[in-house]
Amino acid sequence: MTKKGYQKRLPTVLVPAPRPAPESERLPDPEPEPEPGSDRPAAPPPVSSVGKLVAAGAVGAIVVLVVGIRLVSMLGGDDPSASGPAAAYGTRPPVPVEAGESYVDLRVVANGDVEVTQWVAAAEPLDRVRLDLPPQDGAAPDLEASVVVVLADGVLVAGPNRITGPGATYRLDSATDVQISYRLTGAVQLSDSVTGRALAATGLDVAFEPRSVRETRVVHAPGLLSLACGPIASDRVVPCGEETGSDEWTVHLEGPETTERVVAQLTLE
Repeated sequence: MTKKGYQKRLPTVLVPAPRPAPESERLPDPEPEPEPGSDRPAAPPPVSSVGKLVAAGAVGAIVVLVVGIRLVSMLGGDDPSASGPAAAYGTRPPVPVEAGESYVDLRVVANGDVEVTQWVAAAEPLDRVRLDLPPQDGAAPDLEASVVVVLADGVLVAGPNRITGPGATYRLDSATDVQISYRLTGAVQLSDSVTGRALAATGLDVAFEPRSVRETRVVHAPGLLSLACGPIASDRVVPCGEETGSDEWTVHLEGPETTERVVAQLTLE
């Protein structure tokens, strides 16, 4: 139905004659103008209750609009801070990290996800960092990184907050203090030969230039037995690191070793 046709079907409404406003609703009489030569300034025009409500409504609408835009951006995945882990926001590493070094904290949680936070103290300013999923033995269709947060000199870096296939590059704008946090899902694989044993990939492949000359990786996991290290492009890994606490192993990598992958061997209950 056209708008014109719709209007024709509206019922006729009788509009009553205007009535005098009661005393409580009448506006106050205007202040008299100051006499010539008087020091008293002229009073500002009175603001009606309706005007105050309109002004308050306008402010409220602006606030709702801003919050709504922010919410839509978060739900759309444009804002990597929407659901990022609490550890991602400006925390410091548990030990001092010197220029040219990197420190990685990896925690295997009860559901098998690996929560990772990495701190990079660059010896030279970094323009970008590349994040890729680690290689997996066999099919791992559910392997993904979520709630990815990258900070460059304390400033949130724009970029995807989820990596499911091809990696992602984050532009850092010559940063020397970089922090990367994410949750890796699908990284734990059960052993085919030993019941109750599993291997867990311990993080994304993180690439930047110039590379850190020294990197410390600390892995926390219930039932953690050992760590193994090896080149990313190879399936061969060798035991590495040492036990440094209850369910905790640490490995120090230097030079070309900093690009190697680290795999954790676990006992599952």
